[in-house]
Amino acid sequence: QFGHYYFTGYAGPAVRQINFLRVYDRWGSLLFERKDFQPNDPYLGWDGTYKGEKMSGVFTWYAVVGFLDGRDVEFSGDVTVLR
Repeated sequence: QFGHYYFTGYAGPAVRQINFLRVYDRWGSLLFERKDFQPNDPYLGWDGTYKGEKMSGVFTWYAVVGFLDGRDVEFSGDVTVLR
């Protein structure tokens, strides 16, 4: 059996924190949100579930990342979950 995988933010030393990470389904419903957390910790990310149910499909994500120089930068994309 494979281990657990999480979708989260990974960053280099110029990043102060991830201000927020959100994951939405294809209808725009919010499935996951975490605010003000450190990057590179997979256990702080989305585990591919919603209300205890394992999800599969393509999901949209949106994040705002805070950098040490004071800038906040928006990032977005999609992630595919296969079971």
